Amino acid sequence: MKIQRLAALGLLLGALGAAPKDAPLVVRVPTPDQLVSKIHAVDQMEMDAGRLAQKKGSTEGVRRYGLVLQRDHALADRRVMGLARAQGLRVAAVPPTAEEEAAMTRLHHLTGPAFDEAFLQTMIAGHERVLGLLREARQDTPDVRLGALIARLIPILEQHDQLAGGLSDTLHGG
Repeated sequence: MKIQRLAALGLLLGALGAAPKDAPLVVRVPTPDQLVSKIHAVDQMEMDAGRLAQKKGSTEGVRRYGLVLQRDHALADRRVMGLARAQGLRVAAVPPTAEEEAAMTRLHHLTGPAFDEAFLQTMIAGHERVLGLLREARQDTPDVRLGALIARLIPILEQHDQLAGGLSDTLHGG
């Protein structure tokens, strides 16, 4: 279904003159190696963010949320790495995006309530972005075991997103 949508978009752009008529349509579905590498990188970043929240959070809720992130992403990472080993997948280093790096740098420089607010907004945006990636990957991956693992990870990330949203609402008196 995703491939059909991308193909239709490619045909539409070609018809509108946005792409040369003879340009090949390239649809990139991440390989299992790429998916486990990205999930591993996200888990590492989330564990780092969780440790940072435990250290710098100005409220008990943010510090506890950091502990939840660290614990859940450590477990998720063990599962991802176990699947990679079992299936002979190669886990490559995936550097953080410029946006991810800037967000973490900013968080390291903030303190008090400003840290809490920026941290929670970063977690909300990050979890929503990763949830979108995983939902697409679950539909597109031909690897049944990887798809099953992704299906197990999605509810955990949804919970993290909801917790961050609830904590953010609490900070704003809601």
